Amino acid sequence: MIRENVVNIEKKLQEIYTDISVPESKYEDAKRSYDALGEWLAGENSKLKKYNPKIYAQGSFAFGTAIKPQSGCEYDVDLVCLLEGTCDDFSQEELKNLIGERLKENGTYSKLLDPKDGGRRCWTLKYADSSKFHMDILPAIPVSLNNYNELKYLAGSINQAICITDKEHKDYKIISNDWLKSNPQGYITWFKNEMRQKMMKNQRTLLAANESVDDFPLYKRKTVLQKAISLLKHHRDINWGNDDDKPISIIITTLATKAYNGEDNLFDALKNICANMHNYIETKNGVYFVENPTIKEENFADKWQETPRKAQVFFSWLKSLNNLFEELLKEGVNISETLETAYKINKIKYQDRVIIAPKKKIEMSDPIKPWRNNEVF
Repeated sequence: MIRENVVNIEKKLQEIYTDISVPESKYEDAKRSYDALGEWLAGENSKLKKYNPKIYAQGSFAFGTAIKPQSGCEYDVDLVCLLEGTCDDFSQEELKNLIGERLKENGTYSKLLDPKDGGRRCWTLKYADSSKFHMDILPAIPVSLNNYNELKYLAGSINQAICITDKEHKDYKIISNDWLKSNPQGYITWFKNEMRQKMMKNQRTLLAANESVDDFPLYKRKTVLQKAISLLKHHRDINWGNDDDKPISIIITTLATKAYNGEDNLFDALKNICANMHNYIETKNGVYFVENPTIKEENFADKWQETPRKAQVFFSWLKSLNNLFEELLKEGVNISETLETAYKINKIKYQDRVIIAPKKKIEMSDPIKPWRNNEVF
């Protein structure tokens, strides 16, 4: 009976994934748009030309884990605009303004800018309603190998690390070596390598690992891990909706990738991931810590300290998923009804038609269990 349940659960999860997954055409539309943007930024008359600007994707569009947006929302395409400069060439403000000025020189891009003076870190282009996506363009320069300790980075990834602009940084307006760091390309490399190595643990997925993980871009072929991450993010979105404290995608992606153990089906992968994600949440001096696997000492959960409700919401969300998978294995359970309730099938739809769930109230006294490594405290 349990085996029959698993087969039916897998079938239903695959159906839900098919419904929420982003069509390949949308990835290709986005790529055409940011390729055209890159050509404009590096054009013959551009002040940026001497810095050889390069545009590349980061985030879910780079990982192949993007999902359809909810009503009133758009596809969020995260991009990096990398210039071949150094911290001695310009301040963060000057770098950001150089890119903004070039965008404003194009009649089309100038109209799409929102806000016109740029956001905290990015320039955002909001495309027409029919496109349903916006692009966040993050100005960046390479990390100087002379100034930063390679031991802080994933082995071999320091050459991919970048310095990024931030209006709230204390040195935003002055020439300084003190910039915020990021490593989106290093993260993609880590993600691919982890996925491949874990898939190869399972002989049944060895061929899939060889065929899928090396294929670029990642959206061309979806692995079990990519599908699982998409389903986790979708469950978060439809159940926590517009809650400002809902778990962020980079934490979900990082913990899911670490917890994944090479399962070759969605149900086993999701059940194992949700049962073990907490093992990869550390505490350092009483503070929750989800380490960026490519930049040591960067904490993806840094906001949990200043806003404790974020941790409460995360553990509540995780608990609800573990409860769901326990329920699905009970004898006599209606699998379709249980999953449709959990994923609000027939109650929500996508893009123009999705209903955003209201913000949930989480009481600090709720029986939500934070973990320190494997210990409950």
